[in-house]
Amino acid sequence: MKYTHRLLQFVQLLCICLVVFYLFTFNYKITVVFLTLLPSVTSLYVFCICVYAIFKKIPSSQLLTLAFFSSMLGAFVYGIKQANFLEHNIVTNNIPYVGFVVQGILFSLALANRYKQLKKELLDSQQEANQNLERKVKERTEQLEVLNTEVVTQNEELQQSQEEITVQRDAIGEKNRVLSQINSQIQSSIKAAQVIQKAIVPYQQKRNELLKEHFVLYKPKDVVSGDMYWLNQIENTTFLALMDCTGHGVPGAFMTLITSNLLDKIIRVWDIYEPKEILERLDEEIKIVLRQKETHNDYGLDATMITITAINENEFRVNFAGAKQNLYFIQPQNQIIEALRGNRKSIGGEQNREVIFDNHTISLQKNSQLYLTSDGYIDQNNFERKKITEKTLIDLITKNQTKNMQEQKQALQNFLQDFMIGTTQRDDILVIGLKL
Repeated sequence: MKYTHRLLQFVQLLCICLVVFYLFTFNYKITVVFLTLLPSVTSLYVFCICVYAIFKKIPSSQLLTLAFFSSMLGAFVYGIKQANFLEHNIVTNNIPYVGFVVQGILFSLALANRYKQLKKELLDSQQEANQNLERKVKERTEQLEVLNTEVVTQNEELQQSQEEITVQRDAIGEKNRVLSQINSQIQSSIKAAQVIQKAIVPYQQKRNELLKEHFVLYKPKDVVSGDMYWLNQIENTTFLALMDCTGHGVPGAFMTLITSNLLDKIIRVWDIYEPKEILERLDEEIKIVLRQKETHNDYGLDATMITITAINENEFRVNFAGAKQNLYFIQPQNQIIEALRGNRKSIGGEQNREVIFDNHTISLQKNSQLYLTSDGYIDQNNFERKKITEKTLIDLITKNQTKNMQEQKQALQNFLQDFMIGTTQRDDILVIGLKL
C-alpha cells in the first residue's frame, strides 16, 4: 500500500508514547485502555493490508487473510466469553487455540504455496537462462565456425602463396645462378679487354724516355676506358695524342683500340706527321672502318694531337691540332698559362661535310710546361651538380706550376677527390702534364 510505511511508523511511535506515558505517570488504567485499543488499530491495519493484497491478486493473499481472520475469530470468541456473553465450556475455552492452530496451518499452506511459486519462478528463470545460454552458445559456435572457415581458407591461400613463392624463389635462384655465371663470363671478358688495353698504353719506361718529367692522371670510370693516349717518336720528333672516344667502358675501349691502330698506320706507315693532317686522315679512316655511311652509327672521338721537335737544347717547336680539345702551356719567363684552341669539330660520326682542322705552331723554351686533358676532369660534378669547369682547372695548374710534375698530379687528385665527396665519377678522366 502507498502509506503502509508511514502507518507502521505511526504504530511504532504510538507504542513508544505508551511506554513513556506509563513510565512517567504510572497510570495503569489509562495505559490498559490504550493497550486495548492498540490491537484493534493493529488489526484494522492488518485487515486493510489483507483486502489490498486480495484486490491486487497477490499470491497466497487469500490464505493469509483466512489465517488472520481465524486468529481474530478465536480472539473475538475469547473476548465474548470473558465478558460472560458465552458459556464457559470446552468449545469456548479451546476455540482461541483452534484459531491459532488453523492460523498456523493456513500460514504453512501459504508458505508452501509461496515456496512452490518461488521454486517455479526459479525453474522458469533457470530454464530461460539455459535457453539464452544455449542460444548464445549456438550463435558463438556459428561465429566460430565462420571464423574457422575463413581461417582455413586463408591458410589454404597462404599455403598456395607459399608454394608460388617457393616456385618463384627457385626460378629466381636459377636466374641468379645463370646471371652470376654470365656476369662472371662478362667480367672475365672485360678483364681480358683491360689487359689488351693496358698493352697498347705507352708503358712507363717509354714515357720516361720520350717525355722526361711528366705525369699521367688516368682514372677510368669503369674497368676499361674510352680515354686513351698514344705516344711515339720518329727521328727527333715526339708524337703525343690524347683521345676521348665516344662512350666509356667496353664501347669506348673498343674505340681506343681502333684509334690506336689507325694512328700507328697513319704516322708510322703512311708517314703523315702534321697534326692537322693526322686528325683529318683519322676522321676519314674512322668513317671507313666503322662503315658509318652504311650503318649510320655516330661513334667518334675528340682528340689532341701534338708533335714536339727539339730545335736546340733550349728551344722546342710544338705543333698542335685539336678536335674539341685545347692545349694549355706555361712558359718559364712569364709563368702565365695560355691556351691553343682546337676546332669545334669531332672526329668520326655521321657528318656530310668534309672535316678540316687548323694547325698551330709555337716555339717554347726549355722548362715550359704542356697540359692535355679530356673533358672528364672539367665536367666532373659535385653533390650540388656543379662542375669543376675549365677555369678551375686552369687556376689549379697555375697555383701548382712551381711544383714538380708528380706533386702537380697529386694536387689535381686531391682536389678531385674532395670535390667528388657525396657523388660518383661521371666519365673517364685523363690529364697529361709534361715539362720540356
